[in-house]
Amino acid sequence: MDIEIVKDIEKLRLYKDKWQEILHDQSNENPFIELDWVISWWHYFGKHHELFVIVLKDSNTIIGFCPFMITKKWGYKELTFVGKPHASYMDIIIRNKYKEKAILLVMDFLFQLPGKYLYNFFGLFEESTSHKVINHYLHERKIPFFTYTLSCCYQNINNDFSSYIKKHFSSKTLRTMRRKEKRLYNLGELKYEKLNPQDLEEVFAIHDKRWQKKIGNSEFSKGKTKLFFGDLYKNTNNYSFSTTIDIISLNKKIIAFIYGFTCRGRYIFYRIAHDDDFYLFSPGELILREKIKECSKNDINIFDFGAGYEPYKGIWADNVANIKTIIFHNSKFIPRLIYKKNKFISDIRRTLKSNKSILNFKKYTLGKLKFKFSRENILQNLKKAQRKGAHYLLLKIISPLYRNEECNILYGKLKKINIKNHSQTSYILEEVSINGLKLIMDITGEKASSITRRLSMRHKFFLVKRENTIIC
Repeated sequence: MDIEIVKDIEKLRLYKDKWQEILHDQSNENPFIELDWVISWWHYFGKHHELFVIVLKDSNTIIGFCPFMITKKWGYKELTFVGKPHASYMDIIIRNKYKEKAILLVMDFLFQLPGKYLYNFFGLFEESTSHKVINHYLHERKIPFFTYTLSCCYQNINNDFSSYIKKHFSSKTLRTMRRKEKRLYNLGELKYEKLNPQDLEEVFAIHDKRWQKKIGNSEFSKGKTKLFFGDLYKNTNNYSFSTTIDIISLNKKIIAFIYGFTCRGRYIFYRIAHDDDFYLFSPGELILREKIKECSKNDINIFDFGAGYEPYKGIWADNVANIKTIIFHNSKFIPRLIYKKNKFISDIRRTLKSNKSILNFKKYTLGKLKFKFSRENILQNLKKAQRKGAHYLLLKIISPLYRNEECNILYGKLKKINIKNHSQTSYILEEVSINGLKLIMDITGEKASSITRRLSMRHKFFLVKRENTIIC
């Protein structure tokens, strides 16, 4: 068995047919090891890394690939899978009958590399052959290593969506879901649909808005990461896997989206977010429900909720798989030092993540404090204070107008004024729908959630205009 190293992305393209043939024969359901993903990711992020793809051959016949890259660090090099940190799952791509022998050969080869190396094998399913062989290799040779684990919730689905939803949710919860959906319908035209690529910016804006008050991984809608994920969606027809963005729109405005990948019979949910102005109606829950329903109709066998446990994922899914990261070194001083540092940090993270109160404090409480003292929020509050000061007396007088009954009375009075005084400038009473949410917020000073709740209950908001100028 022989090893060849590919360090040029253009040369790697030449292996596409053989790479895809192996994945097809193994019915691969992991989009992150498809060559199209690797090449696309490298286009955006490869500049600061060295490609190090191992091609395995047996009697000049290609039997597998190891999609590695090397990153230079201070005083050492890190060898890991291509795609870090954006790929959720990874693996070594080798024909099954050669897999164990080939992985042992690769491990021996990696330890013979000259220099100081830290090895980071992330995203391996615990039950995969790759993880078992690597784990056994390190144990047998008494090589120090540590692992940390992420949970992956997933659901085996079939065409009977009705039975699935009834199994996972009580009748009371389902009634609450329907009530929230009905209130959204009361606000206007509600649609579940595929995203028009021209509206990508709106999706990223919702993600930004959603993460304003959280601390965590918000890079999805930033810089090169944003361009990369946008490109995957725009060019999905050119790839061996499918990238989808499904949305819930209200009067043609996006209020929730779900971004994911379909690879053969598996759908992998990657990102979900909703507009916080509509959080009372749980649009994220609605789009998740609709996506699972769609997958059940389209012969998708597995709905994968992605790497990382969240309580809501445990409610929707029956099954949990463990995703392992294995970190080890080649016994040189600096990698050993970094290894110990990483192990220490990993142990602290594991302890913190096991405490739900601490996790929520970090993600939500600190996130809200971060947003509260952000420049954007301070400027926004100053503008609000200005408006409130200028309109204080006016708002005190006209606040009853925002009650539905009194608006109808005012409407009747204004109609009489307009009939009697044709020669004078008329006042116009105009109803404001959900499309004018920001305008209502500016005038009333109320929160978006309060306004959307009242509109969903068929309350009405009116503007009084004269010569196209808003009076109140």
